[in-house]
Amino acid sequence: DVSVTGLPLSGSEEVRSARVRVTNPTDEAAFYAVKVEFVDAEDKVLDTVVVGVEDAPPDRTVDAQANSRKAAGVKTFPRVAQAERG
Repeated sequence: DVSVTGLPLSGSEEVRSARVRVTNPTDEAAFYAVKVEFVDAEDKVLDTVVVGVEDAPPDRTVDAQANSRKAAGVKTFPRVAQAERG
């Protein structure tokens, strides 16, 4: 299970950030790769970032952060474009 949530703007606003949440439902630690898109109000993709989560523990939820410099200064909405467990 993977989800993404936008984070509040920082004071510098040099980056847009999103919290990536990965829940590993298996009984072994696993690696996850999550592709996050930052889109504007017209659904145009401004940036794509891939976040890796190593050794996500079994039956646990882990948080990571996706950051975009290209989407800085623009109101964006993060979304999961793709996620894979390896």
